[in-house]
Amino acid sequence: MAATLQAWADAVSWLGAVLPAVELPGAAGTEEVCVGARQQLLQLQGRLQQDLQGALATLASSSSSSSSGNARGDAEPAATAEAGALPPAVAAVLPGLAQQMVALGHALCAQLPLACCCNNPRCRQLRGVARVSCSW
Repeated sequence: MAATLQAWADAVSWLGAVLPAVELPGAAGTEEVCVGARQQLLQLQGRLQQDLQGALATLASSSSSSSSGNARGDAEPAATAEAGALPPAVAAVLPGLAQQMVALGHALCAQLPLACCCNNPRCRQLRGVARVSCSW
């Protein structure tokens, strides 16, 4: 689980480094609407990055405490760690992290209008909008 969380944190961190430099077309609307949507995207990315780092820190501290408990002769923490059970604090934040990832994905997709990226799941034209997909 730590490797998965670290991979997510790395990807979100990369996105945070790349987003300010990328010229996204932006959703249709006034300049103020586009700027607001971009700021929301960056805020969602920052919040998700912080929460992922927090989950990683919680996971690391719980695994170090279970290994120190094992060194003292406590069998229970080691058995829990070996069974692959997540610490309750990490398990509690996972649904929130998933919701934040979905919100970040929606905000990112809102910056890519249909003319730049077809979002029809049946479309086979990846370079833009296919005529068939515009009929639905």
